[in-house]
Amino acid sequence: MYKEGKSPWQLAAEKVPNLKKEALMLPPIDLDIAINTCALGGNYVLTNPFF
Repeated sequence: MYKEGKSPWQLAAEKVPNLKKEALMLPPIDLDIAINTCALGGNYVLTNPFF
């Protein structure tokens, strides 16, 4: 059991009542890998805008 003694499915169903059970088939995401492989900071902004 997790937060408030509920399963992850129960918590998700409370937030999104029409959540399809196919959502249980989604693979887990390793956040450590995701954070370490993404580009660090900033916004993509053109330095020489053209009109």
